[in-house]
Amino acid sequence: MSENLSSKLENKRKNIPQDSGLGLPSSYNDTKIAILPKDPVTVFSYWEFPQELRSNLGKKYGSNFDADSLAVRVYDVTGIKFNGKNANRYFDVLVNSKAQSWYINVGVVNRAWCADLGYILKNGEFVFITRSNVLEMPRHGISDVTDEKWALIQSEFEKLLAVPDGVDANSLGVVKIMRRRREEIMNISSSTNIKNPTGKKDPKGPRRK
Repeated sequence: MSENLSSKLENKRKNIPQDSGLGLPSSYNDTKIAILPKDPVTVFSYWEFPQELRSNLGKKYGSNFDADSLAVRVYDVTGIKFNGKNANRYFDVLVNSKAQSWYINVGVVNRAWCADLGYILKNGEFVFITRSNVLEMPRHGISDVTDEKWALIQSEFEKLLAVPDGVDANSLGVVKIMRRRREEIMNISSSTNIKNPTGKKDPKGPRRK
């Protein structure tokens, strides 16, 4: 006699692994801060540190300590080997004392950054906890580096875009022609006809490789 539907469901339910309660921990009892790029002007920072550290700082600095003064100090380290004291500039961002992550707008593009996590005492002193990685932000805008080998001289470009004689410029056949010309433009980039787009000689003469 075959099992009915309710019996089959009950057997499947028994075979489902039960939740052991061993999910991912909210923290790993570590002391660290890391920064990642969100976009060219926004840094995502996340951190953790043992809660006992906050208590110890409160005991050490007494009434000068404010448990709600957790801050991320952001350093502009563009073009330097950062040693903690030679930043181009820095600014502080007060964060929620219970937070473990924060988005920071750095305000400028194409820079490198590093961050310290710490507390700002009532007298203005910054109490260091831990330092992040150095982050070079993704480039914003078009690169100012040009490569002549991808350029076409004007006469070649006009020739490729010209509609052949005898072809109606308003016909659908032009679409196919222009599609084929696009492929030619892509292929000519590696041909021997590649030159300076102005057709002029480089006043500096040939470049050494």
